[in-house]
Amino acid sequence: MALAVRALSGDVTCLAVLRGGLRGRVHSVFARVVNVIVPDGTLLTLASREVDDAPDTLVVDLRTFDGSGVAIGAPVAARDGVLAVGRRLAIRVDGARPWVPLLPWYPAQDASLRRNLEALREHLAGLDSGPVGDAPSQSSAVAIAATARLALHATALGRALERADLETARVQGEALVGLGQGLTPSGDDLLLGLFAVLHLPGGPCEPFRDLGTQIVARAMQRTHAISLCALRAAAEGRVRARVVALLSALTTGERETTLAALRAVLAIGSTSGRDIVAGIVLGFDTQLHHAWVLRSAA
Repeated sequence: MALAVRALSGDVTCLAVLRGGLRGRVHSVFARVVNVIVPDGTLLTLASREVDDAPDTLVVDLRTFDGSGVAIGAPVAARDGVLAVGRRLAIRVDGARPWVPLLPWYPAQDASLRRNLEALREHLAGLDSGPVGDAPSQSSAVAIAATARLALHATALGRALERADLETARVQGEALVGLGQGLTPSGDDLLLGLFAVLHLPGGPCEPFRDLGTQIVARAMQRTHAISLCALRAAAEGRVRARVVALLSALTTGERETTLAALRAVLAIGSTSGRDIVAGIVLGFDTQLHHAWVLRSAA
């Protein structure tokens, strides 16, 4: 007998796809997330209730998928308001709260943004001030080398964006795709944060919006499918709720609101949150630079 549960919320795009009927198969299974691959190669994510809303994601009223019987390769089909995942899980989609990944507007006055960014940097500096460890192992040395490459390309990307040299920015951005370990490598996470900030409506960097789409289109074979789907969404200005909350806090919130939102993002994965924040900082530094250029030219 199938385990019957209800969907709590879902990305509006995801809900529309499910209402129109969907067929696919289970791509990957984790404790809090099940990914479903559909015929066009994109992924639909089923997330436990402990996970925040995100693009192409349906949040389900389950604490974990452990013990659900969902297996990789199992058929998935949506019909009559129910998403059947193999023979072991049936998700009632009707009644799910629609979620829209709505980014905040870039502030007309950036004094609060500057103060909040400074508070964010101070918080991160405090996290980095721990005791010095032992000499790195061979695996750690590899990670350090990857981090050095990440810093090199991220710095070059930031400089290119300041000059509005979008061709160089594209090349440096492509070099970041897939850089690092894990299902969402550090380079991808950094780009995700950057793409989100470049998409803020009303920002001086609105002309740079297509950069993400160009980077992702040219580097599709260089990263994991799960990370690629997140990058594609971010290149369209669609990111998960925790990231949206941090962007909103930075642009219009107070210090404590910003730090609370920052801690929520830093809790994403083992390093993903920190890398996303690095991309957000890079994006806002770029926005602030071009805002200053525009004011100076006025």
